[in-house]
Amino acid sequence: MRRESRTGSTDAATERAVAGARLAAISVVAGGIATATSLIAVAFLATAGAGSSPAGSGAQLVRHTSTSHFAANDAKALQGEAELAAPDQRIGRFHLVDVAPTVASLDDELEQQRALARALGQRLLLWLVIDDCRACTAVERALGSPELQLALPETRLVRINAVHFLVELSRLGAPLDAFPGFVLLGPDGRVADHVSCGEWGADVPENIAPVLKSFVEGTYMERQAPYRGGPHDDETPI
Repeated sequence: MRRESRTGSTDAATERAVAGARLAAISVVAGGIATATSLIAVAFLATAGAGSSPAGSGAQLVRHTSTSHFAANDAKALQGEAELAAPDQRIGRFHLVDVAPTVASLDDELEQQRALARALGQRLLLWLVIDDCRACTAVERALGSPELQLALPETRLVRINAVHFLVELSRLGAPLDAFPGFVLLGPDGRVADHVSCGEWGADVPENIAPVLKSFVEGTYMERQAPYRGGPHDDETPI
């Protein structure tokens, strides 16, 4: 009787062990299937992602710079960025922006102003001044006059104290021998055209307005001093 009992117990234990082994094997197989399925899904997603990317493009980190890249269709965002960099005041029909002498890069500041002008549908005009310049002060007083308001509608006038940016302005091709000076930038960000106060005689609105109007419109041809490029190597600015 004991032998039969021991044998029965052994058989039961064996059966339980076999059943446990079977369950373990089933679990292993199920786990392997799940892992394989996950790998296939990951590979599919990776392939789909690669197919949706432009040909030849790889993953890139987006780097934000101060000046250099702005969404031209987001005028409000650009306006906010510009207000952080340079004070912007509305004078009648145009904007006046004063570039602070402490800006890290004039190139970046000008690129920002160009982008903002494009977004707002404005013409960009740089106004170069120096300290203790009576003609510069006269132009400032004339900005609110009816003559200048009609001459410069929807214009973004960016005032730069040239003394603080001699190297940068010279590199861009801006003449630095007559002030105030006015500059139009080309598509490459360099000076495309320039006029100075020597073009209009007395510094009064009725003289200043016609010159600047023709200048920004690209129709000012007969000049006292035609623009011939920036300072030459043998010239000393100011």
